[in-house]
Amino acid sequence: MKYLSVTALILVLSISFAKAQETPTQRCIPAWVSEKGYWVVESNIKTPRQHIIFFYNQHNVLVYQETLKDVKLNLNRKKVKVKLSKAVDEAVVAWENQHACRQNESVVMNLLTK
Repeated sequence: MKYLSVTALILVLSISFAKAQETPTQRCIPAWVSEKGYWVVESNIKTPRQHIIFFYNQHNVLVYQETLKDVKLNLNRKKVKVKLSKAVDEAVVAWENQHACRQNESVVMNLLTK
């Protein structure tokens, strides 16, 4: 009798956990995630004040590239991520008008100094 009640309890709990996992969860999307594209920062430990930032659209096409020198980017800060997201939006809109990859037009530098 004791084994039957323990087995029934385990069965009821496993079914309730299985039901809880079936419901879709809503994901909270951070403010720095752009709907138009994404950015990638390439840097080096030995030269922390030099960065190359690549901007891509949702189809993984390079739309803009900028090289930053003598600028320290703290990618852990939300403020920096939001500014890079705005730069992605600007770069993708400009690429949609011209369909040519632009380079070093100081889009990111202007946003970071504001």
